Amino acid sequence: LNVTISGVNTFCPGGAATLKAIGGDVYVWTGPNGFAANGAQQVVNSPGLYTVTGSNAEGCTGTNTVTAIQYPAPTALLLSSDPDNTVCAGDAVNFTASGGLAYQFWLNQQPQGLFNSVNTFSPTGLANGSQIAVRVVDEHACQDSTVLGDGPGREPITLAVQPLPNLSGWS
Repeated sequence: LNVTISGVNTFCPGGAATLKAIGGDVYVWTGPNGFAANGAQQVVNSPGLYTVTGSNAEGCTGTNTVTAIQYPAPTALLLSSDPDNTVCAGDAVNFTASGGLAYQFWLNQQPQGLFNSVNTFSPTGLANGSQIAVRVVDEHACQDSTVLGDGPGREPITLAVQPLPNLSGWS
């Protein structure tokens, strides 16, 4: 019996691969970490070698294998042109992201446009406490983010915006 496997065998962290056996009537799957299941289609979230044995009503069997591959996660990094993230009102601040092929910047938990290849962001009118973050997508469509505060160096940048001095009364 010729059993074949179709579907997408790659996935990103937090995702899954969909594997589908064709050629038999009944299917038994085994895989990593004690994976065992019945049925033509399986959704798997562990990388490794999966084996399916198919059988038909005549008692014929066939076996095939496929390797599910989990891509590594990209690492979103965001840097500010101001080393201590303290600026005067009206100052220009530039942000540069890395870690992906496409970027989506966020200001105060709101997306600032769609994903694109531009990895710099220069917002205006920033207020004290403004937060800037980025989401990145790599060549496998895997994502990472500083929006959710994923750890040291990968958290949103919070700006301290100092008011301009009041110079009224000076002559």
